[in-house]
Amino acid sequence: MERNSRISFLWVMLMVGLAIHTTMDLLPLFWGGSVAMPDATGEMPAAMALMMAGFTYTLPFIGFLISLFGAKCRKWTVVALVLAIFMAVFHVCHMMELIGGENAAQFIVMPLNAIAAILLVIELWKTQNALKTNQ
Repeated sequence: MERNSRISFLWVMLMVGLAIHTTMDLLPLFWGGSVAMPDATGEMPAAMALMMAGFTYTLPFIGFLISLFGAKCRKWTVVALVLAIFMAVFHVCHMMELIGGENAAQFIVMPLNAIAAILLVIELWKTQNALKTNQ
């Protein structure tokens, strides 16, 4: 598989993985359970909404667009690499948060998301190094 295709695929997998992660959190609703946080006030904090939109869709979407349209430009590849590093740190930290939690399905989803994010960083690192060598 061509490197740029792998990079595009990994960006999409991060978006899909986060959608599945969220779905896993909502599954108790189908059995009459509650998914509300114990201290919930009924309103989602604006900062949380922005963070969720940023990490689940906006950052991966921008990275995906860069992989489609800016893959030959080292500057854009470096931007994508920085975004991928943010995503990798986010996924690894979020995975560590789940240790000791009750949702066993997340122990399948989150490590896979973290692996995809780390592989994305590696692929983008190789790409920007190859572009640097070609200049």
